Amino acid sequence: MKLLVFLLILSCVFASGGTLYIGAYPNVVMIVDTTDGKVLERIPLVTGLPTGLRMSNDKKTIFVTTNDHSGVEVIDIATRKVTNHFVLNSEEHRFRLNGAAPSPDGKVLYATTTEIIKQKDRFEIGKPKYTVIDLEQQKIVKSVDSSAAQG
Repeated sequence: MKLLVFLLILSCVFASGGTLYIGAYPNVVMIVDTTDGKVLERIPLVTGLPTGLRMSNDKKTIFVTTNDHSGVEVIDIATRKVTNHFVLNSEEHRFRLNGAAPSPDGKVLYATTTEIIKQKDRFEIGKPKYTVIDLEQQKIVKSVDSSAAQG
């Protein structure tokens, strides 16, 4: 594990004395001091294994997407606590999040998703879509086929 953290630190460009947030198994975000590679803290996640982390424009929040239930978690950097979390999956619909970025005001995430619909005898996999996820409503509020968006 220490080797992995060390290699991750080497692969990034940082000012000396920085802090690195790393999604890790099982279901945590590790906070690492880049000066010495020590893990300062582990933030537990409710919605599953982290697959993506993005910082807000004001550098006060980290948005985490997770794999297990297509979850979203919001971490306040100052307190190092999860302030919001939810899942997009339901009994009949599942989503695969393939990257997300926050809006400048931090109220929505722009993401690419693939919807998977549970049928009686199979799963139907939809086309990739560009989606808007409202963090207050905790759901997808708009989606567009990615092929249609390319014009």
